[in-house]
Amino acid sequence: LCTTDSSKNFRGLVGIVSDGKIQKVGLIDSNIVGNLYIGGLVGCLSGTSIIQSCYNTGNVKGCENVGGICGAVWCGNILSCYNIGQVEGTSCVGGVCGVIKNSPLSKIQCCYNTNHVKGQKYVGGVVGDLSSGRILSYYNTGQVEGLNQVGGVAGGVNKACISILIQYCYNTGQVKGDSNAGGVAGCLTLTNVKFCFNTGDVTGKNKVGGVAGTLNLKLQSCYNVGKVK
Repeated sequence: LCTTDSSKNFRGLVGIVSDGKIQKVGLIDSNIVGNLYIGGLVGCLSGTSIIQSCYNTGNVKGCENVGGICGAVWCGNILSCYNIGQVEGTSCVGGVCGVIKNSPLSKIQCCYNTNHVKGQKYVGGVVGDLSSGRILSYYNTGQVEGLNQVGGVAGGVNKACISILIQYCYNTGQVKGDSNAGGVAGCLTLTNVKFCFNTGDVTGKNKVGGVAGTLNLKLQSCYNVGKVK
């Protein structure tokens, strides 16, 4: 599968999935290019939709809301999926999903990313911008690189919502950011983070941490053994 028009929105194997299910589907050596809402499998997930037991090995490139599996989750779940393709964008860029928003019940569970994730703002090994929902039992081993709000698991968690949860996740990949760079998350705001750890090196210029660059809450049973530079 190859899409090369960088001006188009909602690009992927499927542009938008609403109240549907994609299961046991894999993309091999694909090249997905677009503008907004760009994913390896799905551009945007909404309603009661589920992506389950799927994978992507190809490159995904866009501007905003870009993910190896799904560009954006408005509502729905991504379960037991993995990405090993390179993901690149400008804002809200993630190894699995670019952004999760508008639904506290949405979740990414039992997923992983192993390749390079690159962007400018809100860049994460799992999800770039976690505005709602949960990340459970996830790991990232790929390098995550950006300018602001860059994290091994989540780039930014900026919405003050106690229902947002990151649990049983870890990162071993290198994290590079200018500001708000963290091994687990770049910026955490009133988010429950439990049983997470980082072993990858974290480098940056301002607000840099082994677990989080900026933290406005208490972590529970989290640790870091990576170098912070």
